[in-house]
Amino acid sequence: MAKLKIIVSLFIIQISTCLSQNFLSNVVPYNPHRCNIPITLHGEWFSLENGQNIFTTIKSDSISTMGSCIEIQKTNNDNLTIVLQQGGCYHCLRIMIRTLNVLEKISSGCVSLNYNQVPSIQTTKPSAKNCRSSLEGVWNFAYLNKYTASVECQLPEMNITACQQPGTHFFNINQQFSVHYRKCDPNDQSTENPNGEVQYTCLGDWYIDKNHYFAVVNSRESRIEEKYRCFLANRDDDIYMTKSITAECNTLRSPQSGPERLRFIPIKVESVPPKCTLPHNFTGNWINPFNYDAKVLINSTHMVEKWKPDDGRERQEIYVCQERRWASMDAESPVGIKCPVAGKFMFKQYGEQLFETRIRGGVTEAPIPNVYCHQNISDFSVCDKDQKTIKIDADYCTSLDYLGRPKDIYTQPDYVMSCVGFWKENLKSYLITYDPLDAQSKFRCWVYQRTALTEFRMSMAVGAICHIQQDIYSHSSYEGAQVALIMTEYEREHDNCGMYFDDGEDPYRQIDNSAQQLSSAVTNRLDYFNLVAFFTIMLVMQSCVFR
Repeated sequence: MAKLKIIVSLFIIQISTCLSQNFLSNVVPYNPHRCNIPITLHGEWFSLENGQNIFTTIKSDSISTMGSCIEIQKTNNDNLTIVLQQGGCYHCLRIMIRTLNVLEKISSGCVSLNYNQVPSIQTTKPSAKNCRSSLEGVWNFAYLNKYTASVECQLPEMNITACQQPGTHFFNINQQFSVHYRKCDPNDQSTENPNGEVQYTCLGDWYIDKNHYFAVVNSRESRIEEKYRCFLANRDDDIYMTKSITAECNTLRSPQSGPERLRFIPIKVESVPPKCTLPHNFTGNWINPFNYDAKVLINSTHMVEKWKPDDGRERQEIYVCQERRWASMDAESPVGIKCPVAGKFMFKQYGEQLFETRIRGGVTEAPIPNVYCHQNISDFSVCDKDQKTIKIDADYCTSLDYLGRPKDIYTQPDYVMSCVGFWKENLKSYLITYDPLDAQSKFRCWVYQRTALTEFRMSMAVGAICHIQQDIYSHSSYEGAQVALIMTEYEREHDNCGMYFDDGEDPYRQIDNSAQQLSSAVTNRLDYFNLVAFFTIMLVMQSCVFR
């Protein structure tokens, strides 16, 4: 069933420069393969234009209301300029992707070109989003609808409830909030502010400078023109917010200027007594990678979470233990464990962000001599005594000297990671690594699998979280991955790097944290034993001859 999405922010202006002769002069003729509208825009969309309900269907090469796509230009993958043709009429359309459910479009009118002139360059069941980034908390409020009243309406029964329930089994609970309206004037017959509860489902939010927009859909409304609404707040203003009374965002100018203004009145927080105690091994300092690497302090009954979002001030939340439920967090200062994949492997990589040659720390302790190499490979090694550290070298020299030992003993690995956890879930094996020098995310999630006796496949995520669609073949950000590896074991004589594998079926199983390796001392003892045995045999032979 096709999804009907919503364009809640609409501006109609004339863009003469988009289709001007100067802009159109240096483009090749129409080629359907050049114009490919991103898949995130495909589907049926709803907008309110000049008071009329407009339904627009977007396909890979056309838009129903404007014709076929001729040329497309992308800026940062969220700002698209599209030229479309419908008969002898050409349209210039700019689309700004605010969320997966909300688009903002700026379009020109129909432009007719000269003869032989070559042109160039919400759903009825929307996919709801978590409301935490849009609105969170409990308030009393007062409202003023400038079309139906001249004074503000405030009653103690009116409140807004937008509370998250961590650990709930129902996703939609955290994707909606409720507004309880009451009418101050009993003669008010308007339907925009009913005398009851309105339940909104969040469609996503975005920022323009300090203005914070978020779109919602009334889950209990059947009329398409009354379902969608837009809110505007300011990250420096915690008191006022404005709401649209149509499916448009361009009617909102500021939190105090709009069709309907809301004034928030904080509610005094009640003291909540704890009803349970947390496990003893939960106490301490942690990092929550799901929420801007928030710092989490846990004691026996409380959890205090502090984080700094990119688009606002520092925030803090306090959780009180009411019932034991599981959550996933990483220790702020993790201790390495034995890696589930160990050994020495050469690998091939493919993806959007590959492992590259670099100098960890920016400078070497001493000059590195030049070593001639017959072959360079990409190396993935877990060869330390405890097999707790992954070392990756994107350009590793495999040349050996006359004793069979590596020639290049000066080059340092490009990436060094510690294994801090692994498990198996949904038939996939997951690994968490820690690299304090990783500027993007200190924690990384991997999906790994053994595909043959000496071959492994691994996929590294873009952060500390593995997407539910990510598998060992994932290598694009669309699946939440950064790079995929195909690894083949190639341990040499003097590497002393035995292969080891654990699929994480039982991560609590007691394992030996050290790898047994044959050292040179053992070899010397064996050689000494062989030499003693040889002289003993010679003495026996001599005694037999002289007797």
